[in-house]
Amino acid sequence: MDRPGLLSLPNEVLCLIFDSIISLSDLYSVTLTCRRFLEVIRKSNNFWKLKLKVSDTLQRMSSLCYPVGEIPLEIMDNLVIGPIPEKVEDILREKICHKELNENLTIKFYARKMLQHVRARSLENKLSEWMSSDFQPLLEGAILISQYGQMMEEEDLTNLKSKVEKNLEDIINQVRRMNAELIDEKSDVNHKEKKILACIRQVMFVKMGFQKQISENDSSLHNFYIDKVLERRTGNLLMLAIIYKEVAKRLGIAAIEFVSSNTDDGRLLHLRWSENEDEFICLTLAGGDLNSPGNLADVYVVVPVQQVFRWICNKLIECSQKQDREHDREIDRKLGSDYAMRFLYVLRSRNLIHFRRLACAIFPSAGTALKYAKTVRTCHPLCGINVEEAIHFLQSIETFVRSNPQRSSFLDDCLRGQIKAGNFVKNQDVNRRSPTTKFAVGLVVIYTSMFTGGKVVGVIDSRLDSCFHHVLLEGGDSDLLPEYDLELHPQGMVVNHPLIGLHFEHFNGRRYIPNAELKALFPDDDAYASSLVG
Repeated sequence: MDRPGLLSLPNEVLCLIFDSIISLSDLYSVTLTCRRFLEVIRKSNNFWKLKLKVSDTLQRMSSLCYPVGEIPLEIMDNLVIGPIPEKVEDILREKICHKELNENLTIKFYARKMLQHVRARSLENKLSEWMSSDFQPLLEGAILISQYGQMMEEEDLTNLKSKVEKNLEDIINQVRRMNAELIDEKSDVNHKEKKILACIRQVMFVKMGFQKQISENDSSLHNFYIDKVLERRTGNLLMLAIIYKEVAKRLGIAAIEFVSSNTDDGRLLHLRWSENEDEFICLTLAGGDLNSPGNLADVYVVVPVQQVFRWICNKLIECSQKQDREHDREIDRKLGSDYAMRFLYVLRSRNLIHFRRLACAIFPSAGTALKYAKTVRTCHPLCGINVEEAIHFLQSIETFVRSNPQRSSFLDDCLRGQIKAGNFVKNQDVNRRSPTTKFAVGLVVIYTSMFTGGKVVGVIDSRLDSCFHHVLLEGGDSDLLPEYDLELHPQGMVVNHPLIGLHFEHFNGRRYIPNAELKALFPDDDAYASSLVG
């Protein structure tokens, strides 16, 4: 960098130059070169100002939101609609991904909350625009769905699209290599296209081993994420059909459409290629290889792209419901169904709420809004932003209240729930230690089920009384457990739980250090825990 040359420029020109820098680390490096650059960036750079705004917002979230941990919708929407909203995600990802020896877990917790909201709003807007456009490329919609489902991955979501493109090109190149002269020969167009379709089938389902998911009962969401289907070469038939159709399109065969003999059942979906005006070939998906001839063309109706993606969205919801049931059975196995008190499942229904919200965003109706609101109120009694969004969706449906008094009463229930959550935040009682209590918040403990003998590590985050502690368990669950079933972990260990940052600022190697809000509720516990393990 030619510093003397740059230093001769007026501040207005420097501002324009620095505004073109899109990396926070690069911008920070510039501030270190000289004091003038530091002052110009601090006072005038919009990116830097936004970083400070996001940092300030994160710093005050714990005192505002504890102990529910949900950020008010208005605060997060203000970040999304700011002057350069596309940069907010970069700033939040830096907060989450930046590894420090003594990282602030509470800041990271709220940064994840904000990142999910920013990404959700962005992807919902893109999906809504895509659904309402006249031209709807299937691949683009499938990529957006995959990004939505994996929005909390730490990597930049644009990388997902690059991976999809790379895997599609691999399939296309293998088709071309298998029979290059077939693509280029100057023969009858329809005859050539038939051979290309057969070649695609051979490459995908024989040579590369693509196959449908093993069972319809498989609850893995990866069966519907197009990047994962391409990587694993296994997935739902709908996704295999989208891949097949996209490969054919890139090889010059565009006249393939989705058809079905039953528009209410995605399992009866077919791909139909029109050979000429009087003859069609239907490629059934039932066998998973797109190889069986279909019935006569007149028994099928064309399925719009919107319906295909409605099926995909419904399938994601079904898989989430199956995961909830599997999750409950697993917890019963580990902790004992007759004893463990399910105080709050953090992971339970998280995906279900996520995809119910997606349905509201891209298929807005009274039905989708009501299902989202019911799921939120059933699964998360103190659910903060989820209730706010449920109210927003319910109120946004025209004539919703007038058309159905029962639904109107459910809207009232959501409003009452919002008030209840607010009161819960305001009215927290201080808990003094009893001399007979063995443990304290922040201690890492081992729970042994008296019914199953299973052992689970967790960290105490609150206390009901001198006999029962609320424990955040490794893997994402939490339970109210009796003190006599707990033992202090001999070394202490990191506990993987999404709510760790809600209550604790740091892990010191032996125990978790409570944040200011938890310390205020349990003022005696930090000193007692320190006396036990340091």
